Parts: sequence; C-alpha cells; structure tokens
Amino acid sequence: MSKPLWGSLGKKAVMKNIHFIEVKRYMERRYSIPATYIDNLKSAPLKGFPNQYAVLVEAFNKEWSLLVDISTSNINITEVK
Repeated sequence: MSKPLWGSLGKKAVMKNIHFIEVKRYMERRYSIPATYIDNLKSAPLKGFPNQYAVLVEAFNKEWSLLVDISTSNINITEVK
C-alpha cells in the first residue's frame, strides 16, 4: 500500500498550506500584491463545512476577508465584504 501524499504532516496541514498558496496567488493576480508584502495571513476552518476556510489577509494597512472553498480541484476564492 502506498503512503498518502501528505506523509507525516497530516492532511489538514497540507490542505492549509495549499489554500495559503492559492490565496497568495490570488492577491498577486487581483491586487498586484506579492506574497512578500503580505503582513499577516490568518485562516480558520468553517464549522460544518469541512472544505471551506475563512481567511484574513493584511497588507499595506488594508484587510481583505476571503472565503476559500477547496472541496473541488478548482479552488474557489470569494471576497467577503
């Protein structure tokens, strides 16, 4: 039997890293903010929705609230105002 892709890290840790990477890409595409200029990136899973995360991004004294859905292979990122 083969080992899972996430190895010893655990599936939750790998999924969290994946959605952080996607959020950083989103911020660069949408707002031209490189990942190195993101001051703070916080994430919390939504209760009752195992594949969705609420994400807070801080950069340049501004905040963005995002909803990240990783339930499909196409990760969906929605801004929440």
